[in-house]
Amino acid sequence: RIAARAITDRTLEEVALMPNDKPLLLWLHYVDPHFPYRPPKRWPDQPEAGPCRELMSATAEDRWLVGEIFDNRDGRSEKALPTCRDLYDAEIAFVDHNIGRLIRRLQKTGRFDDALVVLTSDHGENMGEAGLYYAHGPSVHDASLRVPLIIRGPDVPEKIDPAPFRLEDLMPTLLAYLGIDSDDRPPMDGVDLSKRLLRPQGGLEKDEVPLAFAEGSSSLHTNTFHLLRSGGRSRLSCINVGRYSLCAEKNGQHRLYDHETDPDLEVDLSDQFPELYQELLTIWRRWPPESARQRTVRTPRFKLVEYPDPGGDYRLALYDLETDPLESTDVAAMHPQL
Repeated sequence: RIAARAITDRTLEEVALMPNDKPLLLWLHYVDPHFPYRPPKRWPDQPEAGPCRELMSATAEDRWLVGEIFDNRDGRSEKALPTCRDLYDAEIAFVDHNIGRLIRRLQKTGRFDDALVVLTSDHGENMGEAGLYYAHGPSVHDASLRVPLIIRGPDVPEKIDPAPFRLEDLMPTLLAYLGIDSDDRPPMDGVDLSKRLLRPQGGLEKDEVPLAFAEGSSSLHTNTFHLLRSGGRSRLSCINVGRYSLCAEKNGQHRLYDHETDPDLEVDLSDQFPELYQELLTIWRRWPPESARQRTVRTPRFKLVEYPDPGGDYRLALYDLETDPLESTDVAAMHPQL
Protein backbone atom coordinates (compact mmCIF):
# COMPACT_ATOMS: atom_id res chain seq x y z
CA ARG A 1 0.00 0.00 0.00
CA ILE A 2 1.08 3.61 -0.55
CA ALA A 3 1.98 5.46 2.62
CA ALA A 4 0.20 8.71 3.50
CA ARG A 5 3.39 10.67 2.91
CA ALA A 6 3.57 9.55 -0.72
CA ILE A 7 -0.11 10.31 -1.35
CA THR A 8 0.26 13.83 0.05
CA ASP A 9 3.55 14.43 -1.83
CA ARG A 10 1.91 13.46 -5.13
CA THR A 11 -1.11 15.64 -4.39
CA LEU A 12 1.04 18.67 -3.58
CA GLU A 13 2.87 18.19 -6.87
CA GLU A 14 -0.43 18.24 -8.74
CA VAL A 15 -1.67 21.29 -6.84
CA ALA A 16 1.51 23.18 -7.71
CA LEU A 17 0.77 22.67 -11.41
CA MET A 18 -2.77 24.07 -11.18
CA PRO A 19 -3.37 27.82 -11.67
CA ASN A 20 -4.92 29.36 -8.56
CA ASP A 21 -7.80 30.82 -10.58
CA LYS A 22 -8.97 27.39 -11.79
CA PRO A 23 -11.43 25.17 -9.88
CA LEU A 24 -9.74 22.29 -8.07
CA LEU A 25 -11.15 18.91 -7.08
CA LEU A 26 -9.00 16.61 -4.95
CA TRP A 27 -9.94 13.07 -3.89
CA LEU A 28 -7.42 11.40 -1.59
CA HIS A 29 -7.71 7.89 -0.18
CA TYR A 30 -5.38 7.20 2.75
CA VAL A 31 -5.13 3.52 3.66
CA ASP A 32 -2.36 3.37 6.28
CA PRO A 33 -4.42 2.43 9.37
CA HIS A 34 -4.88 -1.27 8.54
CA PHE A 35 -3.45 -4.41 10.08
CA PRO A 36 -0.55 -5.02 10.14
CA TYR A 37 0.01 -1.74 11.99
CA ARG A 38 3.38 -0.41 10.96
CA PRO A 39 3.90 3.35 11.27
CA PRO A 40 6.85 4.36 9.05
CA LYS A 41 10.21 3.96 10.76
CA ARG A 42 11.00 7.66 10.39
CA TRP A 43 7.76 8.63 12.15
CA PRO A 44 8.73 9.72 15.70
CA ASP A 45 5.72 8.10 17.39
CA GLN A 46 7.02 4.53 17.65
CA PRO A 47 5.45 2.62 20.56
CA GLU A 48 7.53 -0.33 21.71
CA ALA A 49 4.45 -2.55 21.35
CA GLY A 50 6.31 -5.85 21.63
CA PRO A 51 3.29 -8.19 21.75
CA CYS A 52 1.63 -6.58 18.73
CA ARG A 53 4.84 -6.48 16.71
CA GLU A 54 5.26 -10.20 17.46
CA LEU A 55 1.78 -10.87 16.04
CA MET A 56 2.71 -9.03 12.86
CA SER A 57 6.04 -10.85 12.56
CA ALA A 58 4.27 -14.19 13.01
CA THR A 59 1.93 -13.47 10.10
CA ALA A 60 4.71 -12.09 7.90
CA GLU A 61 6.76 -15.25 8.50
CA ASP A 62 3.73 -17.54 7.98
CA ARG A 63 3.93 -18.83 11.54
CA TRP A 64 0.37 -17.62 12.03
CA LEU A 65 -2.43 -17.08 9.53
CA VAL A 66 -4.10 -13.69 9.46
CA GLY A 67 -7.45 -15.33 10.11
CA GLU A 68 -6.07 -16.81 13.34
CA ILE A 69 -5.15 -13.30 14.46
CA PHE A 70 -8.60 -11.97 13.57
CA ASP A 71 -10.21 -14.85 15.53
CA ASN A 72 -8.00 -14.46 18.63
CA ARG A 73 -6.54 -17.95 18.52
CA ASP A 74 -5.17 -19.00 21.92
CA GLY A 75 -6.04 -15.53 23.23
CA ARG A 76 -2.93 -13.95 21.72
CA SER A 77 -4.76 -11.15 19.93
CA GLU A 78 -6.54 -10.12 23.11
CA LYS A 79 -3.26 -10.09 25.06
CA ALA A 80 -1.70 -7.83 22.44
CA LEU A 81 -4.69 -5.47 22.31
CA PRO A 82 -3.24 -2.52 24.31
CA THR A 83 -0.04 -2.48 22.24
CA CYS A 84 -1.92 -2.91 18.95
CA ARG A 85 -4.09 0.06 19.88
CA ASP A 86 -0.91 2.09 20.37
CA LEU A 87 0.41 1.17 16.92
CA TYR A 88 -2.98 1.79 15.31
CA ASP A 89 -3.10 5.23 16.92
CA ALA A 90 0.43 5.94 15.66
CA GLU A 91 -0.65 5.13 12.09
CA ILE A 92 -3.65 7.44 12.46
CA ALA A 93 -1.39 10.21 13.78
CA PHE A 94 0.87 9.76 10.75
CA VAL A 95 -2.09 10.15 8.38
CA ASP A 96 -3.35 13.14 10.37
CA HIS A 97 0.06 14.80 10.04
CA ASN A 98 0.05 14.39 6.28
CA ILE A 99 -3.49 15.72 5.92
CA GLY A 100 -2.23 18.70 7.89
CA ARG A 101 0.58 19.19 5.37
CA LEU A 102 -1.97 19.37 2.58
CA ILE A 103 -4.20 21.84 4.42
CA ARG A 104 -1.26 24.13 5.22
CA ARG A 105 -0.24 24.21 1.54
CA LEU A 106 -3.80 25.09 0.50
CA GLN A 107 -3.83 27.84 3.10
CA LYS A 108 -0.56 29.30 1.78
CA THR A 109 -1.86 29.33 -1.80
CA GLY A 110 -5.16 30.95 -0.78
CA ARG A 111 -7.28 27.97 -1.76
CA PHE A 112 -8.45 26.90 1.68
CA ASP A 113 -10.73 29.73 2.84
CA ASP A 114 -13.48 28.98 0.32
CA ALA A 115 -12.75 25.26 0.04
CA LEU A 116 -15.27 22.55 0.83
CA VAL A 117 -13.39 19.85 2.77
CA VAL A 118 -14.86 16.46 3.68
CA LEU A 119 -13.16 13.87 5.87
CA THR A 120 -14.75 10.43 6.21
CA SER A 121 -13.91 6.73 6.02
CA ASP A 122 -15.19 3.57 4.37
CA HIS A 123 -15.02 1.53 7.60
CA GLY A 124 -13.72 1.38 11.14
CA GLU A 125 -11.71 -1.34 12.86
CA ASN A 126 -12.84 -4.01 15.32
CA MET A 127 -10.57 -4.18 18.34
CA GLY A 128 -12.13 -7.24 19.93
CA GLU A 129 -15.73 -6.10 19.52
CA ALA A 130 -18.01 -8.95 18.44
CA GLY A 131 -15.05 -11.34 18.78
CA LEU A 132 -13.19 -9.82 15.82
CA TYR A 133 -9.66 -8.42 16.22
CA TYR A 134 -7.79 -5.95 13.99
CA ALA A 135 -10.23 -6.44 11.13
CA HIS A 136 -13.50 -5.31 9.59
CA GLY A 137 -16.03 -6.72 7.17
CA PRO A 138 -17.99 -9.68 8.56
CA SER A 139 -19.25 -7.70 11.56
CA VAL A 140 -21.89 -4.94 11.62
CA HIS A 141 -20.79 -3.80 15.07
CA ASP A 142 -20.43 -0.02 15.35
CA ALA A 143 -16.68 -0.53 15.67
CA SER A 144 -16.72 -1.15 11.91
CA LEU A 145 -19.73 0.95 10.86
CA ARG A 146 -19.48 4.17 12.85
CA VAL A 147 -16.90 6.35 11.15
CA PRO A 148 -15.98 10.05 11.26
CA LEU A 149 -17.70 12.56 9.01
CA ILE A 150 -16.33 16.09 9.15
CA ILE A 151 -17.52 18.70 6.66
CA ARG A 152 -15.95 22.15 6.59
CA GLY A 153 -16.82 24.88 4.10
CA PRO A 154 -18.10 28.43 3.56
CA ASP A 155 -21.22 29.06 5.66
CA VAL A 156 -21.23 25.49 7.00
CA PRO A 157 -22.37 25.88 10.65
CA GLU A 158 -20.21 24.58 13.48
CA LYS A 159 -22.28 21.87 15.12
CA ILE A 160 -22.45 18.18 15.93
CA ASP A 161 -25.41 16.24 14.57
CA PRO A 162 -26.16 12.89 16.26
CA ALA A 163 -28.46 11.56 13.53
CA PRO A 164 -27.27 8.70 11.31
CA PHE A 165 -25.67 9.78 8.06
CA ARG A 166 -24.98 7.18 5.39
CA LEU A 167 -22.08 7.29 2.95
CA GLU A 168 -24.58 7.14 0.07
CA ASP A 169 -26.07 10.42 1.36
CA LEU A 170 -22.78 12.24 0.91
CA MET A 171 -22.91 12.83 -2.85
CA PRO A 172 -26.48 14.23 -3.06
CA THR A 173 -25.83 16.33 0.04
CA LEU A 174 -22.67 17.89 -1.38
CA LEU A 175 -24.17 18.46 -4.84
CA ALA A 176 -27.16 20.22 -3.31
CA TYR A 177 -24.86 22.37 -1.16
CA LEU A 178 -22.95 23.35 -4.32
CA GLY A 179 -26.20 24.44 -5.97
CA ILE A 180 -26.51 21.66 -8.54
CA ASP A 181 -30.21 21.15 -9.18
CA SER A 182 -31.64 17.68 -8.63
CA ASP A 183 -32.83 17.61 -12.25
CA ASP A 184 -29.20 17.80 -13.34
CA ARG A 185 -28.15 14.80 -11.22
CA PRO A 186 -28.51 11.10 -12.00
CA PRO A 187 -30.72 8.96 -9.74
CA MET A 188 -29.02 8.18 -6.43
CA ASP A 189 -29.70 5.87 -3.49
CA GLY A 190 -28.84 8.54 -0.95
CA VAL A 191 -30.84 11.56 0.15
CA ASP A 192 -29.98 15.25 0.33
CA LEU A 193 -29.34 16.25 3.93
CA SER A 194 -27.72 19.59 3.12
CA LYS A 195 -30.49 21.68 4.67
CA ARG A 196 -30.17 19.85 7.96
CA LEU A 197 -26.37 19.67 8.12
CA LEU A 198 -24.82 22.38 5.99
CA ARG A 199 -27.16 25.36 6.25
CA PRO A 200 -27.16 27.68 9.27
CA GLN A 201 -30.97 27.65 9.55
CA GLY A 202 -31.19 23.84 9.66
CA GLY A 203 -33.86 21.83 7.92
CA LEU A 204 -35.23 18.31 8.27
CA GLU A 205 -36.95 17.27 11.46
CA LYS A 206 -35.50 14.33 13.35
CA ASP A 207 -38.18 11.92 12.16
CA GLU A 208 -37.32 12.70 8.54
CA VAL A 209 -33.75 11.45 8.79
CA PRO A 210 -33.54 8.15 6.90
CA LEU A 211 -32.87 4.89 8.68
CA ALA A 212 -29.34 3.61 8.18
CA PHE A 213 -29.06 0.08 6.78
CA ALA A 214 -25.89 -1.97 6.47
CA GLU A 215 -24.84 -5.50 5.56
CA GLY A 216 -21.62 -7.18 6.56
CA SER A 217 -19.40 -9.05 4.16
CA SER A 218 -18.67 -12.74 4.48
CA SER A 219 -15.51 -13.79 6.26
CA LEU A 220 -13.02 -14.99 3.65
CA HIS A 221 -10.66 -16.30 6.34
CA THR A 222 -11.37 -19.96 7.12
CA ASN A 223 -10.02 -19.65 10.67
CA THR A 224 -12.65 -17.19 11.92
CA PHE A 225 -14.52 -19.98 13.65
CA HIS A 226 -16.69 -17.73 15.84
CA LEU A 227 -18.76 -16.92 12.74
CA LEU A 228 -21.38 -19.29 11.32
CA ARG A 229 -19.71 -19.29 7.89
CA SER A 230 -16.03 -18.71 7.17
CA GLY A 231 -13.85 -19.06 4.10
CA GLY A 232 -14.64 -18.18 0.49
CA ARG A 233 -16.00 -19.97 -2.55
CA SER A 234 -12.57 -20.50 -4.07
CA ARG A 235 -10.81 -21.71 -0.91
CA LEU A 236 -11.41 -23.91 2.11
CA SER A 237 -14.81 -22.97 3.50
CA CYS A 238 -16.46 -24.00 6.78
CA ILE A 239 -19.77 -24.06 8.63
CA ASN A 240 -19.05 -23.47 12.31
CA VAL A 241 -21.49 -24.49 15.06
CA GLY A 242 -20.26 -24.64 18.63
CA ARG A 243 -16.85 -26.30 18.69
CA TYR A 244 -17.30 -28.17 15.41
CA SER A 245 -16.64 -27.15 11.80
CA LEU A 246 -17.68 -28.85 8.58
CA CYS A 247 -15.20 -27.80 5.90
CA ALA A 248 -14.56 -28.44 2.21
CA GLU A 249 -12.66 -27.06 -0.72
CA LYS A 250 -14.69 -25.98 -3.76
CA ASN A 251 -16.52 -29.08 -5.08
CA GLY A 252 -14.53 -31.19 -2.62
CA GLN A 253 -15.39 -33.72 0.06
CA HIS A 254 -16.77 -32.40 3.35
CA ARG A 255 -14.84 -33.17 6.53
CA LEU A 256 -15.78 -32.66 10.17
CA TYR A 257 -13.36 -31.12 12.67
CA ASP A 258 -13.28 -30.10 16.32
CA HIS A 259 -11.73 -26.67 15.86
CA GLU A 260 -11.24 -26.17 19.62
CA THR A 261 -8.86 -29.13 20.03
CA ASP A 262 -7.77 -29.20 16.37
CA PRO A 263 -7.65 -25.59 15.12
CA ASP A 264 -5.38 -26.57 12.22
CA LEU A 265 -8.14 -28.88 10.93
CA GLU A 266 -6.05 -32.02 10.61
CA VAL A 267 -8.20 -34.82 12.10
CA ASP A 268 -11.39 -35.74 10.22
CA LEU A 269 -14.15 -36.81 12.66
CA SER A 270 -16.82 -37.53 10.05
CA ASP A 271 -16.93 -41.29 10.74
CA GLN A 272 -17.00 -40.80 14.51
CA PHE A 273 -19.96 -38.40 14.49
CA PRO A 274 -22.11 -39.30 11.46
CA GLU A 275 -25.26 -37.63 12.85
CA LEU A 276 -23.42 -34.40 13.57
CA TYR A 277 -21.87 -34.59 10.10
CA GLN A 278 -25.32 -34.78 8.50
CA GLU A 279 -26.65 -31.98 10.71
CA LEU A 280 -23.87 -29.60 9.68
CA LEU A 281 -24.18 -30.69 6.06
CA THR A 282 -27.84 -29.61 6.16
CA ILE A 283 -26.76 -26.22 7.55
CA TRP A 284 -24.13 -26.01 4.79
CA ARG A 285 -26.87 -26.33 2.16
CA ARG A 286 -28.91 -23.62 3.88
CA TRP A 287 -25.94 -21.24 3.96
CA PRO A 288 -23.69 -21.69 0.88
CA PRO A 289 -20.19 -20.17 0.98
CA GLU A 290 -20.16 -16.38 1.36
CA SER A 291 -23.91 -16.20 2.01
CA ALA A 292 -24.18 -15.84 5.80
CA ARG A 293 -23.98 -12.10 6.35
CA GLN A 294 -24.98 -9.96 9.29
CA ARG A 295 -27.48 -7.17 8.61
CA THR A 296 -28.57 -4.13 10.59
CA VAL A 297 -30.78 -1.04 10.65
CA ARG A 298 -30.42 1.79 13.13
CA THR A 299 -31.75 5.07 14.46
CA PRO A 300 -29.66 7.56 16.47
CA ARG A 301 -30.25 5.51 19.63
CA PHE A 302 -31.32 1.96 18.71
CA LYS A 303 -29.84 -0.69 16.47
CA LEU A 304 -31.52 -3.87 15.25
CA VAL A 305 -29.14 -6.63 14.10
CA GLU A 306 -29.86 -9.85 12.20
CA TYR A 307 -27.36 -12.66 12.81
CA PRO A 308 -27.44 -15.72 10.49
CA ASP A 309 -28.85 -18.68 12.39
CA PRO A 310 -27.96 -22.35 11.77
CA GLY A 311 -31.66 -23.04 11.19
CA GLY A 312 -31.58 -20.99 8.00
CA ASP A 313 -33.18 -17.79 9.28
CA TYR A 314 -31.81 -14.89 11.32
CA ARG A 315 -31.57 -14.29 15.05
CA LEU A 316 -32.68 -10.77 15.95
CA ALA A 317 -31.14 -8.57 18.62
CA LEU A 318 -31.93 -4.96 19.58
CA TYR A 319 -29.31 -2.74 21.21
CA ASP A 320 -29.68 0.57 23.01
CA LEU A 321 -26.55 2.39 21.90
CA GLU A 322 -27.10 5.18 24.41
CA THR A 323 -26.69 2.88 27.42
CA ASP A 324 -24.85 0.00 25.73
CA PRO A 325 -22.40 1.27 23.11
CA LEU A 326 -20.59 -2.09 23.07
CA GLU A 327 -23.79 -3.81 21.87
CA SER A 328 -23.60 -6.47 24.56
CA THR A 329 -27.20 -6.63 25.86
CA ASP A 330 -30.24 -7.52 23.77
CA VAL A 331 -33.15 -5.28 24.87
CA ALA A 332 -35.71 -6.53 22.33
CA ALA A 333 -37.98 -7.87 25.08
CA MET A 334 -38.06 -4.40 26.69
CA HIS A 335 -39.04 -2.66 23.43
CA PRO A 336 -41.25 -5.07 21.45
CA GLN A 337 -43.03 -2.31 19.50
CA LEU A 338 -39.74 -0.66 18.49
